[in-house]
Amino acid sequence: MELEFALRDAGATAIELCFRLSETSGEDAAAADAAIIDLDIRGESSIAVAQHLFTKGIPFIIATGLREQDIDPSLAAVPRVRKPYSVNQVVDQLCLALDRNISTAPLSASRATE
Repeated sequence: MELEFALRDAGATAIELCFRLSETSGEDAAAADAAIIDLDIRGESSIAVAQHLFTKGIPFIIATGLREQDIDPSLAAVPRVRKPYSVNQVVDQLCLALDRNISTAPLSASRATE
């Protein structure tokens, strides 16, 4: 909840929380302006969602407790924050990811988390 408030303070206009991979789809991800992805959601890998976002050019960051060697090498260039992380770290990294994509629209973020 704290992260949601911080994202709204940073300008997010729509936030969707997904606590299971079954709650999201490729269409949901394709409609997002940005995303925060946990690569291990309740024991399920969300690497396919991250790769989908990457191929679609949708800015996202990885928020994970996984070790570097456990992260798919195809996602090496994706900004990440390691658990435990602060809300400010997540918001700052997401804003940087959006800046890299020259987004001028209000922030609309989708978040997949545990």
